[in-house]
Amino acid sequence: MITRLTHMLLRRTVRRWFEQEPSLVTMRQKLDGFVGSIDKMPGSYRATPAGAALVDETCAFLSSLAQQAESTNAILTEIMMAQDFHDLTGQVIRKVVSLATVLEEQLVKLLIDTTPGEQRKKVEVSALEGPVVNPESRTDVVSDQAGVDDLLASLGF
Repeated sequence: MITRLTHMLLRRTVRRWFEQEPSLVTMRQKLDGFVGSIDKMPGSYRATPAGAALVDETCAFLSSLAQQAESTNAILTEIMMAQDFHDLTGQVIRKVVSLATVLEEQLVKLLIDTTPGEQRKKVEVSALEGPVVNPESRTDVVSDQAGVDDLLASLGF
């Protein structure tokens, strides 16, 4: 379940990066073009000190937006690379869990196959379920859901 959820979140993150990345590139290109267009404008817009200051502030602001778009793109790329590593880790975990499941099944089969016939008859499957200790002879053992609820409540949960 954990590997399935991890994989699902990975896919969502990577998909969102691929959706967002082109818009950041486009924004960066448009901002660079706009700043270049302002720089090529005739000098009449810069005729007054206030006009020149406004043009300079606008160019500085647009340049900072372009830098922020580039920075955001770099951060998103770093997140995607981390998710790729996370995906590789998830694949390894999935393989280990699969291997442990197969190993457990094979060990149980081996135990059943090598158990003498008279021993197989002595062990009932239902006898192997439940608590390991006898709850009737001890007061510190819970044996049902109500006991578990009471224990958790006494611990503050």
